[in-house]
Amino acid sequence: MKLRSIAVLGAFLFLAFAGRAQTTAFTYQGQLNSSNAPASGLYDFRFRLFDVNSNLVAGPLTNSPTGVTNGAFIVTLNFGATVFDGSDRWLEIAVRNYGNTNAYTALADGGTLYSPRIGEALVSPSGKLAQKINPPVIRHLPVGSETLAYIRSALAGVVTQGTAAGAFGGFPLNKVCVAGKTGTAEIEGKNATSVFASFAPCQHPRFVVVVMLPNSGYGADAAAPAVRAIWDGIYGLEGHKAALPGGKLPPIPGTGKAKVQR
Repeated sequence: MKLRSIAVLGAFLFLAFAGRAQTTAFTYQGQLNSSNAPASGLYDFRFRLFDVNSNLVAGPLTNSPTGVTNGAFIVTLNFGATVFDGSDRWLEIAVRNYGNTNAYTALADGGTLYSPRIGEALVSPSGKLAQKINPPVIRHLPVGSETLAYIRSALAGVVTQGTAAGAFGGFPLNKVCVAGKTGTAEIEGKNATSVFASFAPCQHPRFVVVVMLPNSGYGADAAAPAVRAIWDGIYGLEGHKAALPGGKLPPIPGTGKAKVQR
């Protein structure tokens, strides 16, 4: 898995601790902070084991998305019995936001990251709006509007003349402008995980679509075509029926007001 720190979009944490000989499986309990505050949500973790000379002994191990609550997380690791022979070992931990959706959601929402909610509002049995559900703000990206506009423009270029140009060849960008980035997460001994993260429309984003396909190759080969098909389905492009005609969500029952996408 290639883990890279991108200034505005995210950062990665690397920790190490010394350990003595242990049984085959063990539980690790850790504390994760994000932007100097306890993290919460789903995160991808990668674990590697080293000797005192910084030689790789075992790993990497990758877990399914791990839940972090108020900074606390627990994982069970199993590097096998042979690696613990009484010698000192160092555990390296790499972590990133699960699926990368937070970064693109914040970009699409003008630099504000909201905590997602399943519901938009509470409606009484009579059909009247009882209470709107407003998603709380998690944080604001510490960058200006000009920087955000530059990043959005660069991501739009990925689809027209960058690594995703082939996957989006012939796509009606004049109807729906899509911005995004291909990614290839490499795992030792396995085929790469294909990743494509995107949002649309480019200048006034309403939706974020991210696809991660394990064991399937480069981002442009598998994930990007899948994302293209999803945009086709949302907007009804290239012969598909629109799930959301015009990209508009259905109104809240009893109000006639369209929902606001977060």
